[in-house]
Amino acid sequence: ESMGCRGLRCSRPEDLESTMKEFLAHPGPIVFEVKVDRSEHVYPMVPAGKALHEMVLSDNRQMNENIILN
Repeated sequence: ESMGCRGLRCSRPEDLESTMKEFLAHPGPIVFEVKVDRSEHVYPMVPAGKALHEMVLSDNRQMNENIILN
């Protein structure tokens, strides 16, 4: 927590619902960090060292190659 911004962290799936309710009820600025296992595929994702325009939008390589970003 810094500069008037509250911080929340959730690292266990069973805590997600209650932490999300707390996040949504907060009236001011807030940073909500959700820890996800490395092996999970969370999309869209920006690989390490890549730029935003190189983000991966799904686990389907052909689909990623066919998507046109505006």
